[in-house]
Amino acid sequence: MHAADPLSSNVFGRLFSYIPRSDAREPIEDFCTEALAWSLLTSKKFAGKFLTLLRKRLQEAGKLGPNLQSFGDQFDVWTQLSFTADPNEEEADEEKSASPGRFDLVIQPQTGESFIIVIESKVHFDPSIDSQVQNYERALKNHPRFRHYSERYVFSLTPWTPEASANCTRLTWQNVHQLIDDEIPPSENPVLRQFAEFLKSRNLSSLKLMKLKTQQLEHLQQIAPFFDDAKNLFGRFRDEPKLKTIFKSHWERPVIDYDNKTDSTWYGIYTGSRNPWAYAGFWLKPRDIILYVQFNVEGDRRSWAKELPTRLAEAAKEAARLGSKPEIENRETHFYFANRLTPDLADHPEQVFYWFKTTLETAENFLQEKIRNRKA
Repeated sequence: MHAADPLSSNVFGRLFSYIPRSDAREPIEDFCTEALAWSLLTSKKFAGKFLTLLRKRLQEAGKLGPNLQSFGDQFDVWTQLSFTADPNEEEADEEKSASPGRFDLVIQPQTGESFIIVIESKVHFDPSIDSQVQNYERALKNHPRFRHYSERYVFSLTPWTPEASANCTRLTWQNVHQLIDDEIPPSENPVLRQFAEFLKSRNLSSLKLMKLKTQQLEHLQQIAPFFDDAKNLFGRFRDEPKLKTIFKSHWERPVIDYDNKTDSTWYGIYTGSRNPWAYAGFWLKPRDIILYVQFNVEGDRRSWAKELPTRLAEAAKEAARLGSKPEIENRETHFYFANRLTPDLADHPEQVFYWFKTTLETAENFLQEKIRNRKA
């Protein structure tokens, strides 16, 4: 994983990047299921919220029994539990194959056999889920190792809402994400919050859409041409050999990023995985627009800031005034360069392009030379 990856500081993103890929398995599915099990075992608050959600779904479906409804003790969590295994005996340490003969996730009381909950987990649409759920239902009903549980429940956990089943209650990964996002403060359990961020990176998060009022829509229509003009400016990068080398085809895909902590919006383009990594864009502050360039270099290279060419040093000084100084993050040094888009400069868009061109080219040449000298 490249240090510039948005999940480079996320423990779940890091671990998943090392999971072997296989045509026979769905590694992201197993990974998310195991991460969910870990979350249930390590956070009593999340486990309680999750159990409450299960009760709510069962109650809505008219299936909630008295044992689960009144349950308030600790529960055990199993994953990849064989249909033929004794739930009270530890599974053999063997390679677990994806087959209809295993429950993806199992919840049961630490003591007693008042109920058992089994969950079929999917992270992508799979038309075979109905048959897998039916296998779960038959195993709970007919197999002697499970049928003695007083209450037996089957849930599907998917990113979509499957068709209703007689015995299967539906749950989505978006529900799981929302439980963490809404109920668990970042300061209380930062690792659990990273799980929520990982789910979001895989499009398994709850969706949010800001409600726009008429006045806001009118303002949006008024500023939309700015983004179109900015995209055309980035399109000019393909005609500049150095800029094309830096960004390749990424100039075609400018993106909008929003930071609610600073109430700031960025519209710009990123490079792919490279050293140095680069970004060029417009930083839209509540009362200002800033021309913004960022370079990330592997290792601690903050001392290089003292050797920046004059033009770069001036842009770095302006970035520092705005709060962006050279810093270390994820074992990389971040260099920032900025220039305020004054009304006079906005009247001369060719000068805006020229600032991006000279800043990017000068920074690229300077940093590449420093990197080469270190290797020499």
